[in-house]
Amino acid sequence: MKKIDLMIVGAQKAATTSLKNYLGEHPEITTHPQIEFDYFVRTKAFEAGYEEAFHKHFGDPALISPEGRLIAKNANMCTHRRAFERLKEHNPECLVVYLLRNPVDRAYSSYSMQKLYKERPPFPTVIDAIRSDDRDSYMYRQFVRLGLYSEFLKRMYEYFPKDSVIVHLFEDFKNDPSKLCNKIFEKLDVDPNFRPDLEKRHNQTRKARSRVFSTMLRSLRRQDNPLKNAAKAVLPPRLFGKIAVGLTEMNKSSKKVEPLDPETRKALAEFFVPFNEELEQLTGIDTGIWRKTRKN
Repeated sequence: MKKIDLMIVGAQKAATTSLKNYLGEHPEITTHPQIEFDYFVRTKAFEAGYEEAFHKHFGDPALISPEGRLIAKNANMCTHRRAFERLKEHNPECLVVYLLRNPVDRAYSSYSMQKLYKERPPFPTVIDAIRSDDRDSYMYRQFVRLGLYSEFLKRMYEYFPKDSVIVHLFEDFKNDPSKLCNKIFEKLDVDPNFRPDLEKRHNQTRKARSRVFSTMLRSLRRQDNPLKNAAKAVLPPRLFGKIAVGLTEMNKSSKKVEPLDPETRKALAEFFVPFNEELEQLTGIDTGIWRKTRKN
């Protein structure tokens, strides 16, 4: 059975879904309709076996060209050491893509997304978690820890060589998505002249049309939800995945979230400085655009 050729491992709210879908438009590339591929991350899915995960996310293996490329994405995989062990065992030559967004903007976008489904503490309380060094708190784990990119990147390099890990800034991808897509097409040895539809944006953070509907969708995400399991029993896995994504998008309004207040932005930005500097040393990537944002 064909193995994963490229894995997008993060970061959350850094256009990983858009990248997956752009790459998946290539006629020589197959990806999954579901937002996340959980095989390497979720122990229960891993223990069920790759064949089951393949059918669930990619469909009939007989329909996948042996010469084509298979790509998958899990935006939180960067935080799971065991997942990288599993990926290396699965395919030690797999390419890994790590998209990085200004950690302050990433944190606030993630917070705004989670508020689609459930009320959360006011976002400025994240500063209390930083000052008290409360690393076990919900606000730290969800909105601070995921922005410590250098920590996760060092872990990736333990399992995959640097030339197999593609690190790219969200801000550069947003300005010119074709540059990263072309680079990946070349790395995967597929037609580099193919041009996906780069005008479409995927999985954008918006306000919810209905909080009640958001709560229902959150419930449907649970693995033990009887309605979800009944639907999965009669629907092909790929079709179920497309419906789930469609329902989430349908509940998003056209209203953007309110901007982050300057005080919280400044405090968060100062906290991330040493981690961003270490990231630059590890990759040679200039994060100057994040420093400009900090001064605003």
